[in-house]
Amino acid sequence: MDEYNASCDQRYDEIFVKDKQYLQALRTPPFYAIKFSGALLGTMGGIKINYKMEVLNKEDDPIPGLYAVGADTGGWESDTYCAVLAGSAFGFAMNSGRIAAENASDYIQGQNKR
Repeated sequence: MDEYNASCDQRYDEIFVKDKQYLQALRTPPFYAIKFSGALLGTMGGIKINYKMEVLNKEDDPIPGLYAVGADTGGWESDTYCAVLAGSAFGFAMNSGRIAAENASDYIQGQNKR
């Protein structure tokens, strides 16, 4: 606390280089703390799919009746995928789920057309 408050007094955070507009000394109790750890918000890669969200085997052939969706799939992102664009993975998860459901429904009904 002393080190952080000294940074606030100097209007410069040497450790984290926090923007000075957010440096606010903490001098009046009560103080609270929480324990936390890092979290993985998403992954890229994993199960390779095609445009119908069908899972592909090692030869890049669809595995009949097997679908995968969301950010744990691979093959759809390019080398310019923006991992810091908030909500982009959520949008893909929602839309890929819809696409997979439509294709799975067609497959179940025997209408799986290539």
